[in-house]
Amino acid sequence: MTGLLCVCCSTPKKPRRAPDGYRTCNSCADRIREALTEIPATYARLTDVEALLPGSGDEGRRGPGFGSRSPARDVVIAVTDRRTVWAEDSRLHHPPAILNGWASMVRDQVGEKPPPGPPMCNVEAALLVRRLDHVTRQEWVADMWRELREVINELRTIAGEPRPTPVGHCPTVVDDTTGKVCGTRLYVQQGTDTITCRGCGRQWERREWLHLGRTMGAIA
Repeated sequence: MTGLLCVCCSTPKKPRRAPDGYRTCNSCADRIREALTEIPATYARLTDVEALLPGSGDEGRRGPGFGSRSPARDVVIAVTDRRTVWAEDSRLHHPPAILNGWASMVRDQVGEKPPPGPPMCNVEAALLVRRLDHVTRQEWVADMWRELREVINELRTIAGEPRPTPVGHCPTVVDDTTGKVCGTRLYVQQGTDTITCRGCGRQWERREWLHLGRTMGAIA
């Protein structure tokens, strides 16, 4: 493999090459595809009327003396309002608008007409997945991936989903000659039995990553 370095995950200490003609490695391409599946699914749950009710997220109860509160979860209303734009002070994104920005760029580059009506999260995500071969050949894919991660983290927090728990670094040997190990940080999502290393692709069953986490002191 003689391609350029992956613009999403490669670092000076851990260079990772992309296949010829591409700007991402295969693992990052898979992560982008997974993100474009997760974002519309989580966003759809937030647009459910029950997600707007107080107490449906992780905002918690307020003590007396704080005055009246909105009858609906303001943060959910904001993030699902198409008028919401990202700002440094609020750090809120409107997922359909974010995806539409990248999808519009792709449509312009490949000569595809946009669908009628306002941007829809699932439609724009589906376009980016369908055109992923084009996306992962572009230098700007690193900026798109950074923004997708921000959107995912925001949606997970609003939806009350716990963040993945670190369990240690992958000790899989990736070079038998030098004995070099992968070293990629491993995370487990609540309710998941199997971890797939983002670096080398090795799968860790529950008993394995539990043992690893306890050995490395990450899990009690």
